[in-house]
Amino acid sequence: LQPLHLARACQSNAGGVLAQPYMYPMCYVRDQYGSFRLFLAAGEPERALRVLNFYVGMENREGIQNAHDALPFPPDPAAWLPDANAKNGNHHKAEVPSYLILMARDYFSATGDLAGIEPFYARLAYNLRIQEPSKNGILPYATDESYTNSPQTRPKHGEEMTDSHLLFIAAARFMVDLANRLGKTEDAADFQKRLQHAENQLLKRMWLPAENYFAYARDDSDDPSKIDHRPAFDALLRYFWLEMGDPQDSIAKGCLAKVLTDLTNPIRVVPEHPWCTGMDLGYLLYALSRSQHPAAHRAAELMEKYASSTGLFSEYYAYQGNSLIVPEGGTMRPWESSINATALLQYLTGLRVDMPGGKIYVQPHLPP
Repeated sequence: LQPLHLARACQSNAGGVLAQPYMYPMCYVRDQYGSFRLFLAAGEPERALRVLNFYVGMENREGIQNAHDALPFPPDPAAWLPDANAKNGNHHKAEVPSYLILMARDYFSATGDLAGIEPFYARLAYNLRIQEPSKNGILPYATDESYTNSPQTRPKHGEEMTDSHLLFIAAARFMVDLANRLGKTEDAADFQKRLQHAENQLLKRMWLPAENYFAYARDDSDDPSKIDHRPAFDALLRYFWLEMGDPQDSIAKGCLAKVLTDLTNPIRVVPEHPWCTGMDLGYLLYALSRSQHPAAHRAAELMEKYASSTGLFSEYYAYQGNSLIVPEGGTMRPWESSINATALLQYLTGLRVDMPGGKIYVQPHLPP
């Protein structure tokens, strides 16, 4: 419950969730997705909708940015200021715009409330179209994901990146569905074309058939030496966290097998650096739980070792001698704590809701 209490406490009156209560008094777009997912998992869709309203309102007012200041009052999501687009940061070239679409996707899946997200359609469509892939159709490195902030763990080449591209594909899939539901057939056809190209290029450019997992990143040439073959924890398990496909399919199983072989004991972002981020524990538990892997129980126990005495998680962890876990960086983090709590709920209950399809899935795991 502590991660949920923290996320609630850090949600500003305006709707955005502060990245950290005493250190980062701003609302980072990617950070919101952790708290947003926890609100939905805990049965609090009204809090999740406040987050979505906040980001639509802020992007319509300030453009697409990595972070926005919290406001004393909620911004008006219906007011799209004429000069807002000119304020877009470099994030029209990265995956940041996709997070807003994914929030709308997950809110709709959990509630079936099409009327609640229909007013945001123009912003969501803009966010998908503004993203600029490489000449090969792959989304680039965003430069500010937390697990890439260390020189030892950032991708060696940044023009094309699996993680960014997976976020784009997940967003595009929802936009095809949303446009069809709203009767916007021309938009649906456009989004489907973008989606098909993105999916084709993902396997062509980023999948390593000999190794059976996704490359971390690469440049936009065809030079095989410019491919970052290192397995990267977040990129490999994003497939599960975003529900990109059957957790038992060959892609999912290949990526998870690589993580279990090279990136655990201890958990780390890349093999050669003894360092991980706080949400990696949640990504691992979520993937193991969704794939019905027997190691899920050990992953749940491992999560306890990283949690603070209050049950919360830090932004980074390092290892010192005998794999001693040392928190580094921000503590009391709603993002990492929320992702881990959501994964724990998935592990214990296996509850997934598809309200538009009229289905609820339960896949519980009883701890030993």
